[in-house]
Amino acid sequence: MSATYYGWVPPTSETANFTDCGLAAQYLANLLYYSQGANAFDMPFNTSYNYILSFVPSYLDTPTYGQAAQWLEDVLRNDLPIYGSMLNYPLDHCPEQVCRKMTWDGDPDLIGIGVVVVYYLAAILTTLHVLILSVNPRIRPLHTERYERWRNRFVSVFHDSLATFLDTGLLFSIAMLVGAVYRYGSARVNPEKTHSPYQLMNAAYMGIFNVLPPFLLQLVMKHRRRQGVRNILWVVILVLGITLISLYWTSLGTDAQIYRMLTTHDSAVSDFVWEYGCNHSNISTAFKFTLIAAVVTLIFNSAFWVWFGLPARFRAKLNSHKTERRKSIVRKLSIISSCLLMWTLLGLFTAYRSILLEKMPNAQSSSSWSFGQMLALATWVPVGIDMYTILRYGPQEAIEDKVSDRFCVVAAGQVQDQFTAIEAGKGDAVMTAQEVAYDPGRDPYQMADSMSYAQLSYTNAYGQER
Repeated sequence: MSATYYGWVPPTSETANFTDCGLAAQYLANLLYYSQGANAFDMPFNTSYNYILSFVPSYLDTPTYGQAAQWLEDVLRNDLPIYGSMLNYPLDHCPEQVCRKMTWDGDPDLIGIGVVVVYYLAAILTTLHVLILSVNPRIRPLHTERYERWRNRFVSVFHDSLATFLDTGLLFSIAMLVGAVYRYGSARVNPEKTHSPYQLMNAAYMGIFNVLPPFLLQLVMKHRRRQGVRNILWVVILVLGITLISLYWTSLGTDAQIYRMLTTHDSAVSDFVWEYGCNHSNISTAFKFTLIAAVVTLIFNSAFWVWFGLPARFRAKLNSHKTERRKSIVRKLSIISSCLLMWTLLGLFTAYRSILLEKMPNAQSSSSWSFGQMLALATWVPVGIDMYTILRYGPQEAIEDKVSDRFCVVAAGQVQDQFTAIEAGKGDAVMTAQEVAYDPGRDPYQMADSMSYAQLSYTNAYGQER
């Protein structure tokens, strides 16, 4: 005979009549929320009472508030069989309703609105730099026509902001990779703690994605300065990227590994519900294949990093007409494939995030701004300021603003014309061409000693005083 609770005979797991998905989903969602913060006893009882009423069969009496509360306390303390049925019914029959009612933090650090803006900003600006610098790798000589002036100014925005953009992208990529490796390392070092597979997968996907924008910028960068420093940054990125991918495949590379992580800790039930009740399997599979393609592309193109890391004299010995032509073909194919992969990863990420917000509308932290997201967006502000300054004042003034008054920025074409005139005897400058550290194989704008350049500027190419 069943035990009674103030005279009420409750149903058993065999006689309970589970039919109401709405109440069942609400109960499980509330239970998950309060279990993560404290324990199930802190949950408001009204939701539990309505759920109990929904599965009591019609031939049994309806319990009062006190009878249901006494019975539920006994169920929770002694883990009676019907408790498993109360949890399994919404998981097995109402996963979508559970997702819509469940309150879940998600992963605001990587899919919050602020970082999404950063991802799109980086991808759009990178694509514009690639397109414009691939079509206009060199700025044409300035003409007096207004259209040509503004056209050249527009191209200069991308040409002369490239170094700032690349350096910012490299540092942002390293920061993302360090954060991702830390997540996986923490899961390895502290396996007894709860680690969200959903957050770990996001870290792997977006960590690799953020390598692609600076990689594309490096491919289109013709004039290289401070390459030694950038080579060091690329080595750091390469090491962190290999570490991240290794940790990803050894932790979440197979469905069995994901299931084991999801079932290791009770507090990971929220991730379990998402993975098996709400997640779109096609998106996850596409993510994995795209991630593999991105890693293969980056490893294949690491030959470029090795090449530019070699001493210039050694590279000069290996260079030939055929070698240059092959490098040009490989570079173009790398630019196209990397750009496609960058947008594919971003498109899949956007679809993945949209599914999360659609199926889990209570994951509000994923659609709201946070302090960390504002800092991520602020990282790219110098790039915007750089581009605006070049567009507003021109590249020469914009670049000159970055150096102290001990130096001035010299337009390469202007100085070259001046040197030609001096050598032809048409100028009266008191200095020689060797006194200005000018290299015609580098950027159109270079720095020279301000005093020497001032001496040069006193006369024009025809000896007329300015």
